[in-house]
Amino acid sequence: MTTSQWDPLQEALEAPELINLSKRRAMKNIIKSYTGWFDPISEMIQNALDAVEPMREVKKQNYTPTIWITIDLKKNTITVKDNGIGIKEDQIKYFLRPEISYKDTKKSRGNKGVGASYLAYGFNNLDFETKSKGFSFHGIIKGGREWVEDETNTKPRPLVKRLAISSELKHVDSGSVFRLEFSGDYIRPKNLDWLGVDDAERWEQILRISTPLGGIYLDQKIPHINCTITVVNKSGAESQKSTSECEFLYPHKIFQNVEKLGEIVSAQTKLVKSGQDPVLSLPGKFKKLTGIYETWDAESILTRSADLNPQLSEDQKDLMRKYKPIIYGFFSYSVRGFDSFNKTRLKVRPGIAIIRGGLQLATRNMPQGPLITIPLTKTIGYQKTSFVIVHFKDAEPDLGRKGFQPEITELAEVLSVSVVNYLKRWNSLLQRDTGVPIDIQAGRTLHDWIKVQEEHQEKHPLTIANEHFFLPMKKISILSEPLSEQDVVVLLNQLIAGGVIRGIRILATTQYQQYDSACRVVIDPPLDNHAYNEKTNPLGIKIEGKDPVESKPLILEYKYSMDALIDEFDKEEKDEKNVNLVVCWEMGEKWHERYSIASLLLKNNVRHRPFHGVTHVVRPLNTDNILFYVVCLHELVEYLNDPVKSQKTQEERYLQQ
Repeated sequence: MTTSQWDPLQEALEAPELINLSKRRAMKNIIKSYTGWFDPISEMIQNALDAVEPMREVKKQNYTPTIWITIDLKKNTITVKDNGIGIKEDQIKYFLRPEISYKDTKKSRGNKGVGASYLAYGFNNLDFETKSKGFSFHGIIKGGREWVEDETNTKPRPLVKRLAISSELKHVDSGSVFRLEFSGDYIRPKNLDWLGVDDAERWEQILRISTPLGGIYLDQKIPHINCTITVVNKSGAESQKSTSECEFLYPHKIFQNVEKLGEIVSAQTKLVKSGQDPVLSLPGKFKKLTGIYETWDAESILTRSADLNPQLSEDQKDLMRKYKPIIYGFFSYSVRGFDSFNKTRLKVRPGIAIIRGGLQLATRNMPQGPLITIPLTKTIGYQKTSFVIVHFKDAEPDLGRKGFQPEITELAEVLSVSVVNYLKRWNSLLQRDTGVPIDIQAGRTLHDWIKVQEEHQEKHPLTIANEHFFLPMKKISILSEPLSEQDVVVLLNQLIAGGVIRGIRILATTQYQQYDSACRVVIDPPLDNHAYNEKTNPLGIKIEGKDPVESKPLILEYKYSMDALIDEFDKEEKDEKNVNLVVCWEMGEKWHERYSIASLLLKNNVRHRPFHGVTHVVRPLNTDNILFYVVCLHELVEYLNDPVKSQKTQEERYLQQ
């Protein structure tokens, strides 16, 4: 070795194979830092937004920042076009190279110099065209991901091939267009229809939640940007949505009947000053809410001028001063609001949640990294009903879109816990969760509500085909299946009055506000009325002895779905050990996570039925201890109407746990 000094970062021309391997390894590490399904379109939108911002200063009033997004499900491509600053001639050869960035590091959303590299080498077909003052270029790079994943190190590095200038940018003075094709191995997502969404209306909402198109401007004026979204479905049909509302779709804009906490507190303060009760005298618009929300800034927290009072270490206070976080908090009465938005409005595939409860970190006016579980140690059910954004000013996330340094993440977690604990003080102003699908009960006019009931009656009539009940008419007076908790209460009482369920005697609403009702179970003469008979009394019990039985008072809970009751257990609003009997329309799905359920509708289990009409017994997982009993009305009605089908359903659902 004769060289006395050298530059380790200079490319060694005498070792091309080593350099090729090094570049491939570096690109693989960059690609691995992108872990989300929306990362490719996020990078494309982020670059377009960064391209239009500098033009505001150049053209001023004569300029309307505009981006065009095309999602082609038929061709499996995403195209993002802008009328921004464009790529200059001296930049074109290097902008796809990792760690090269021509963006303003203080004003742009991204400046790490890896986003364009990820698009070029994380996929196999990137077509791009740009136009700037005195310069135009159209090129394509193919096989980037195939080269990165080549373990033999024999594939040559892909080259940019120059193409003829197209007409895509002829209507703008400057700008760029990037088209990414999702083809080949190793890429994700492989198909753009993985969401099950094929129209522009729903894609616009998804992009405002999951990409930089939904800007976070909690303490700033929202910049005016025009955006046109075009979606081509699998059949080639096209839909379009134009918007200038390029702002994050906050939960308080998704839910109906939501109020800002500051307005509630202001109204309560006025009531106290006038000698009135701050809860009882509160105007009706502040009651039975689906959610409440509020924002806080770093200064108000540090000076304690805000009621939000997180327990911060000195190091965390220093981080607050450095990054000046703005915090947004939303607190909902139920997880069903998020579920309904995903399933009913967005209609995404089952199992996909575009928005849900959690903590979202953000910087440079856009979300960064995946949603984090809010680390509550108690009332963990609020993790799923609360949504918090902590936006750090000028913080630098890791490569890709993964997240932030541990100390910043930990600070955000502390702030999110404080937000939830503060907002839940107003839990009494929220609606009560009954488990009913939220789209059924959301603010409808009386006319619309009646129309819904009529349509529901036609599609879901309620019949009980057993000649031994509801004599002499042999028909139940309720016309359709329940849509609400109130319907469940009425149906139960109809079943008791019609002799379908025997022995449950309602006492009254309990004195404990968190529980619904109290009842007794009475087995009185003639005892044969309670005895099981497959045809005439299928909900009966095995009679032992000749003496009447009267239980102690039992706590009875009504729910449309038992999922809602489990949520209340998780939020510690109710204690599962205090509940004796649950009457619901449907069992829901959440019981799988915490209970084992035995069906008392199965013929072999009739002998275990403790009193008339009980359909299921609930136990903690892996124990024989009984927690409470259930009367599931939907499964009870099926059992009465079609015993053969019911036996199969009960076996499939409860014997295969």
